[in-house]
Amino acid sequence: MEDIALELIETLFQIARLVKNKISFTNNSTCLSALQLYALRYIDKHQEASMGDIADYFTIELPSATSLINKLVKDKLIVRCEGKNDRRKVRLILTPKGRKTLQRIQNCSKYNLRRVLTDLSEKEQLDLLSILQSLQEKLKNQ
Repeated sequence: MEDIALELIETLFQIARLVKNKISFTNNSTCLSALQLYALRYIDKHQEASMGDIADYFTIELPSATSLINKLVKDKLIVRCEGKNDRRKVRLILTPKGRKTLQRIQNCSKYNLRRVLTDLSEKEQLDLLSILQSLQEKLKNQ
């Protein structure tokens, strides 16, 4: 079982690396890392997201979250706004450019991943998704 565990760790690491490379996005005006893409997705899903929320989500320190967000602000993909109820709390909001960029990246990422997944049958794809979701739940609950 120990050999399987080590092999699983190595395989998961390699898959994560390969997927990260597939979803990183670069064009003439924008170069986004996978982490920046995930930050855009998080901010899109959580309309009242704060810098602290970003730090918690990525399990990083606040200064690291600030560095991550600063690049997205500089590229005009997100803006910082005062909180509705507390002006001291800064909310992060996607700009129209950020929303358009996120949509374009997601479409490109889906296309690239679908190309890879076409080598798997539909049942294999569903099994893979089910196993990964199950593993994710178990890890969350430990």
